[in-house]
Amino acid sequence: MRGSLLCQQLERNAERDELTGLLNRRSLARIGGMLWNEAPGETAVSAILLDIDHFKRFNDVHGHIEGDACIRAVSQCIRAAVDEAAFVFRFGGEEILVLAPGREPLQALAMAERIRSAIEGLRIPHRGLTDGCVTASLGTASAIAADTTLERLLQKADDALYEAKRMGRNTVVLATDAEPDAQVA
Repeated sequence: MRGSLLCQQLERNAERDELTGLLNRRSLARIGGMLWNEAPGETAVSAILLDIDHFKRFNDVHGHIEGDACIRAVSQCIRAAVDEAAFVFRFGGEEILVLAPGREPLQALAMAERIRSAIEGLRIPHRGLTDGCVTASLGTASAIAADTTLERLLQKADDALYEAKRMGRNTVVLATDAEPDAQVA
């Protein structure tokens, strides 16, 4: 019995990001595959990809400990802003992905705006102060699972994210089928 509990704990740990407690990229492969295989024919799946604005500068100014605290706070904020049917992943670095099965484009856009607004309202404490305001840029994309791949959906969300950055950051952009010109770092 004890070995079984240890195995279960190890499996849970392997699916979660250590810093944030969010699902990790390994979980994305498993859960994304399940969503695509199990989605009924005309069911939409939406992706919201977000990037903490100017995070490198925040990290450089305030240090890695405060940077980690920022990522944790943003992660908690996102979990509180999405419904329980959504999956939240640490996609990489300061990028976070929300997969929302059954959400049409306008529903995903509304969810993304709730997330953006909640993050904008965060005050990240650093060095005893609480003026560490943080914002995020978000790209949303929606598709019928039968009509595309998870990779294509994520690419569309990423393109929309870069458009949000081009538009000045701290904004949400809904993906279109038009391809953007160039990407902003």
